[in-house]
Amino acid sequence: MLIRASIKTDSWKQLDFPSSDVTVIQVKGEWGKLTVFNVYNDCHNDNTIRLLTNFHNSNQAKLTQVTSGAVHILWVRDFNRHYPYWDDPRDSRLFTTNATAAMEKLIKAIVDIGLDLALPSGIPTHMHNITKLWSRLDQVFISDHSESLLIVCDTQPDHKGINTDHLPILTELNLQADVALEEEIHNFCEVDWDKFHKELSTQLAKLPLPTPIDNQRQLNDACDSLTKAIQRTIIKQVPVMIISPKSKRWWTKELTQLCQLANKLGQQSYDRHHDSGHTIHGKHVTAAKNYRRILEQTKRQHWRDWLKKADDPDIWTAHRLTA
Repeated sequence: MLIRASIKTDSWKQLDFPSSDVTVIQVKGEWGKLTVFNVYNDCHNDNTIRLLTNFHNSNQAKLTQVTSGAVHILWVRDFNRHYPYWDDPRDSRLFTTNATAAMEKLIKAIVDIGLDLALPSGIPTHMHNITKLWSRLDQVFISDHSESLLIVCDTQPDHKGINTDHLPILTELNLQADVALEEEIHNFCEVDWDKFHKELSTQLAKLPLPTPIDNQRQLNDACDSLTKAIQRTIIKQVPVMIISPKSKRWWTKELTQLCQLANKLGQQSYDRHHDSGHTIHGKHVTAAKNYRRILEQTKRQHWRDWLKKADDPDIWTAHRLTA
């Protein structure tokens, strides 16, 4: 579940919730307050729904009091409830007596709190591992007065994760925000070294002929000229990559290609989810397995290479990561 919002934040915090099945994050700013409930609701009981209702009733001040702007609430993720309004109404196997009773408790809870369905009905989010049939288990509920803020709320079948039977859902809200700056760096892993050496030779040929160095000033001038020649070569021959604090430093061009192929086939497979016998489903499974295998190998090798080069401070970092 991905929530994208342009938000200028003054503060954020995690609110205590009496169950590990729910994580609550609250963000504040001049625009108001956004509280996101990341929910896993067990398919065998209604404990989470009951706890959510109780939390809203006993924490009105935390959820609704704001010095400026408006308050917004999101319930997102896996609710494990079927309902003809958001599932395929023709799939009668989903609407048993018990399923209907459980669904009515969820509907009552969201109505009492004042939430509406943000993810349009009829969009499946889950493929059963055995039957390969699609249904809707994941939801996005938003405050009824906040619906005008929605830019998009939809599944991302072309970004279906490996080892998962649920589709990611992108929810984007129209709230003002500061954007984190990205950084451009030279990617030496993608250098054509033959071209680099030729360009460096060209740059070095432009320098004055070597002469004996007799003093510090001459040494500084020679170092400066050599450095500038190398820098000009880097600018011309080393490609630039854009990174952010969340960039994966171990990522490779091969992984990009494998990921794009798996995502493309995943989208095609999703488009034909009513035709379980189509060959595209097998192609997607094969591509996803190959992508997963190369991904794990690349991450493992990057970790080993980093450990081999680690010095004393890095050893302590490694210890914290593995503790």
